[in-house]
Amino acid sequence: MSACLLEETTEANLENIRKLRHTLAKTLPLTKLPAETQNNILLVCSEITTNIIRHADPPATSIGIELLKTDNHWYFSVYDNGGVFLDFATIMSNKKDAIAITHESHLNESGMGLALISTLFPEHHYECREQRKDNRNCFQIRCELVEVNLPKVAAIDDDRTTVSILERYLQQEFQVQTYTDPIDAVKEISRHPVDVVISDMMMPGLNGLEVRKRFAANPNTSNMPFIFLTGNEQTEADAVDLGIDDFLVKPVKKDKILAVIHRVLNRAKQIQSSLGDRLDNAITKALRVQLPSQLWRFNTATYIQSASSGGGDFIYNSPDKKLLLLGDIMGHGEQAKFFSHAYAGFIHGFIHATHNVAPSPDELLNALSEAAETNDVLQSTLVTCICLAFNEYEDTLLCASAAHPPPFIVSHEHGCKPIKVEGPLPGLIPDQHYEPVNIQLYPGERLVIYTDGLLESANTPHGRKQLEEHVKNTLKNTLDLSIQRALDKVIETFYAYAASPLPDDVTVIMLELNKSNTKNNHNESQ
Repeated sequence: MSACLLEETTEANLENIRKLRHTLAKTLPLTKLPAETQNNILLVCSEITTNIIRHADPPATSIGIELLKTDNHWYFSVYDNGGVFLDFATIMSNKKDAIAITHESHLNESGMGLALISTLFPEHHYECREQRKDNRNCFQIRCELVEVNLPKVAAIDDDRTTVSILERYLQQEFQVQTYTDPIDAVKEISRHPVDVVISDMMMPGLNGLEVRKRFAANPNTSNMPFIFLTGNEQTEADAVDLGIDDFLVKPVKKDKILAVIHRVLNRAKQIQSSLGDRLDNAITKALRVQLPSQLWRFNTATYIQSASSGGGDFIYNSPDKKLLLLGDIMGHGEQAKFFSHAYAGFIHGFIHATHNVAPSPDELLNALSEAAETNDVLQSTLVTCICLAFNEYEDTLLCASAAHPPPFIVSHEHGCKPIKVEGPLPGLIPDQHYEPVNIQLYPGERLVIYTDGLLESANTPHGRKQLEEHVKNTLKNTLDLSIQRALDKVIETFYAYAASPLPDDVTVIMLELNKSNTKNNHNESQ
């Protein structure tokens, strides 16, 4: 029996590949696969689809992805109607020589990524279109289903009948560890903490109060939720002083003990979440870049909103204010927040190593790509980014992109006109060199750079199309407003058509020429 979690086909081009990858990134968490496996599947999607677009002969006109679940496995497939990619087929059907083949010149940039896929997913399969009834090439990887990690409960009682009953009550909803010797329980749980402990109060050798004291004295177990089980209500007063989470009197019914355990676990999660939110807010506030309202000859307006705590979007503005980078970590939440700070930290270190003299956008992306390929931390996730360089004496900007949504110039005459600036994901292709483009901005026009949450934060293809149309119309219709007021109107429109809660982080940066462009304005930007 199988169930299809995702099936989407689109016109074959680099922009649509980015959209497919984004849709896959939002879907993968539903599989409950390990985060590392999810990131590896995203890598497969990026590498395979990019190779198809760039190397299929004749070119593919359609490309699709599918995520399918069977009783024992997850399957991820990529389909296309282009010519058979011979280098691709050779590598994927010759696993033993995969790494060696990457050094052959005829593979150019495609070899290393394909060889990496052979290593990450040995159980892969490739069929040429001639072998299939649907007349499409198909590449497929297979992942083992992973059991859901149930909360761990330790039950401690010197009465074997009691621990047997507790195990029978709890085994369907929890991983249960039982102990009839409290000393053994303390030794084992101290080394391998559990999510909650249920302990009898009166036991020979080591009573329940002493068990709790020993756990409280150990930093590894001091915050571990603890439930006392006793036949004497008078002992409750002694237990309260030790910070006991709950108290049950024997005999205990199944529904009662399940309700107490769930209540204790939820309370612990709420406390942890509250503490985490405080820390996250402090860190995020300290590290979030606040762009000035003017950068050299340009006025700016910025909006940042995370879909969840922390978020994966980040901004870097060099100390001399001549370089601006907007990045988007794949996914959101705590993991994305961590990697956004890791990338921002790398960029800061790279700029510092150049004595705070900003490099060109292509030089920065080249360095970022090399780090994403070789650094153990950075290569654990995917990032897109766009970089702008300012010239204090010019009305032009130098721009380079690493698989980021294309910026667009907004004008009365052309509406939102996308700028063709392209480049692969950092770390995807060895020795990658990004090509910058010059952007000329005229009075009355605005440049918009953004993360893909701005145009894709809807739950259906029709909803995303509608969201994009309304946002772009608002951008054009607010050209006569101040840049900050215009951005406020755009965000109002965004929330009117975006899904709730937001499925992705959103960052928007708008720039326009300062109308006066006086020397005084130039000095103020510094």
